[in-house]
Amino acid sequence: MKPAHGFARVTEWKVADGISNDDAASTACFVLTHEDIDPRLRGEFLHEFRAEYTVDFGADLTMSLTVTNTGSTAFEFEEALHTYLSVGDSQRISIEGLDGARYFDKVAQQEQEQSGPIAITDETDRVYYSEDTVQVKDPALARTITVAKEGSANTVVWNPWTEKSKDMTDFADDEWQTMVCVETANVLDNAVRLNAGESHTMTQRLSVSRGA
Repeated sequence: MKPAHGFARVTEWKVADGISNDDAASTACFVLTHEDIDPRLRGEFLHEFRAEYTVDFGADLTMSLTVTNTGSTAFEFEEALHTYLSVGDSQRISIEGLDGARYFDKVAQQEQEQSGPIAITDETDRVYYSEDTVQVKDPALARTITVAKEGSANTVVWNPWTEKSKDMTDFADDEWQTMVCVETANVLDNAVRLNAGESHTMTQRLSVSRGA
């Protein structure tokens, strides 16, 4: 059985070139290749690759994932940066920037179109077809979290709500009240295809401002 969300999530990445620091920011880079993966986790994905994950810590938090096809045959892959955002009260937040976007509702198992901002009122697991910047308005903490991105065709919005939280062994029963996932991704119809020697970079930039 393949691990949920893929083998990269449960495999130890190597630190590349150490960590650089200056007065304004710090940068860390991590590397994962096909040789690092337990064969039992790879399933049918037997392709050769190199993945570099770079994180810049500064006034903003910037995360970039670059995947390179180091083999001789093309392959497709899905990717997502699973960003768990801390919020004051998930039932009071408003997620803006996806009005009019088409999305696949994984709970209802059907495609729909977003109308207005997103409110968390029940179990939410949606894959939006959108390249746009998203803002999470968080009145309980009087702040706005902005999620900007590049190289990403999808945004995933997730909150497990009450019953699913109880079924998750690594998630507190009441944790759904203070979090929401707004994930930069390329999944489903937007899976990335790389020919031999090609690379693809997906970047997510998080910033926080006062007011909601």
